[in-house]
Amino acid sequence: MHQPGLTVYGHPRCPQVIPVRQFLDRAAVPYTYINIRDDAAARSRVMALNAGNKTVPTLVFADGTILREPHVWQVHAQLGAAGVHVPSFVAFSIQHSLMIVLVAFLLMGMVAGKVLGSAVLGSVVGLIVGLLVNARRIRRAGS
Repeated sequence: MHQPGLTVYGHPRCPQVIPVRQFLDRAAVPYTYINIRDDAAARSRVMALNAGNKTVPTLVFADGTILREPHVWQVHAQLGAAGVHVPSFVAFSIQHSLMIVLVAFLLMGMVAGKVLGSAVLGSVVGLIVGLLVNARRIRRAGS
C-alpha cells in the first residue's frame, strides 16, 4: 500500500486544522492525520519540531519541509512546489467559506436588530448564532 508523503499533526479542537484538512480532502491529496491529543509520541514529535510548543496544525512533507500553522494558500504553494497541481479555486473556497458564513450571520443579525429596534443587539445575536454554527462544524470535523 502506498504511504502518503504528507503527515498532518493536529488537535480536534484547533480551528486552524479544519480548513487545512478540508483543503487536502477536497483536493484529493493523500495524507496521514495524527491527533496529538490521543497520541503521546506524536505530541512529543510536534513539540520537538516546534521548539517545545504543541503547534498545530504542523504539516510534514515527504521532502522534510515543515509548515507550522499554515494558511491554506501556503499549503497550496507547497504542494505546487512538490509538483502536485491543485486548482486555486479549491483553496479559495476553503479559505473564505468561514468568513462568508460569519459575515452572513452578522448581517442577518443586524437586519433582525433593525426589526427589533437595536442594531447592536441584532449584531450580537448574529455573531452568537454564527459562532454556534461554526462550533458545530468544528466538532463535526474533529470527530
